[in-house]
Amino acid sequence: MGTSWAGFRLGSSRGAVSALGVGLAALLYGGLGAVRAESGAGEAQAAFRWERLEDSAALWHEDRVIWRFHHGADRAKPYFHPMALMDGTVLTWLGPEDHPWHHGLWFSWKYINGLNYWEEDRSTGRSEGVTSWEEVSVSAREDFSARIELALAYHPPDGAVVLRERRVVELEAPSADGTYRLDWDSTFTAGDQPVRLDRTPLAHEPEGRSWGGYAGLSWRFADGLSNAVVRTHAGPVVWDEQGRFRGKDPYMEYAAVIDGRPFGVLMLDHPANLNHPTPWYPIHDDIDWLHPSPICFEAHTMPPGSELRLRYRIVVHDGHWEATRLREEQQMFVRDVTGSPAGAATDSRDGDE
Repeated sequence: MGTSWAGFRLGSSRGAVSALGVGLAALLYGGLGAVRAESGAGEAQAAFRWERLEDSAALWHEDRVIWRFHHGADRAKPYFHPMALMDGTVLTWLGPEDHPWHHGLWFSWKYINGLNYWEEDRSTGRSEGVTSWEEVSVSAREDFSARIELALAYHPPDGAVVLRERRVVELEAPSADGTYRLDWDSTFTAGDQPVRLDRTPLAHEPEGRSWGGYAGLSWRFADGLSNAVVRTHAGPVVWDEQGRFRGKDPYMEYAAVIDGRPFGVLMLDHPANLNHPTPWYPIHDDIDWLHPSPICFEAHTMPPGSELRLRYRIVVHDGHWEATRLREEQQMFVRDVTGSPAGAATDSRDGDE
């Protein structure tokens, strides 16, 4: 597979686009300046444009990046940064000093067959286990929605691949009020041996830690958040003494204020995901972090040749939403993915298992 860009196919390997392809993309899109797109019926037109570089793809609104996807061969993992509001207010943090392996919006297992794929050596930027990728395809549409596809492999250094992933990310064009949605779809396939997906044990487990339980999709928020409120369908979460929460729910929203701008990031768990409603592990203390962790409470073993599919929706919005709007988004997500009405918005269990 090559890198698809608005109907043109540009050869790539692990995200490296040929010089000819980059030049063509720059000529087609960089040279045209801002492309005008209708924001919605009766609304004034807003200026959007695509940008394609050798190792990234981005959507711009006027002179501000709304989102950028990085897939360069020099990266430890593919990731999104920045993820921003329509006025350019950045909501993600790339490689903070406290956790340099936090990559804005990204996905990583913790342990695969005992090797650590999450934390990265501070001197080399590499994990104990290797995440590699190829066949990057970025399809940019005229309505400024996009589809990103790539194939990932997980393996020990100089070892055979133990787990493969096919990742598809659909990004909705921003609406008139600046809201946009991102649908994340990952299908993992085990090799010819069992694959054990594990995490740092929780405090009540043998050799457990108070900060254990993390593995999966993560959003690390930018510095300087204030007035943060994290809500599930049941209302605001109750933090433990370390500013953490672990409980199960179909969705979770992290609402806060940054640079004087109220905003929210809502994550929704697919009804068919492992351990749905998913365990959540947000933090609001020394860091601000939103994270569904399907294996938070126990490890998961994949039989040889088996598949595990994880799907999520992320909604980025300006301002603060009422609880009714959050429930409506969850119901819409269930309708979109199942074709049937959502009656399970309250079918969740809070607390550790």
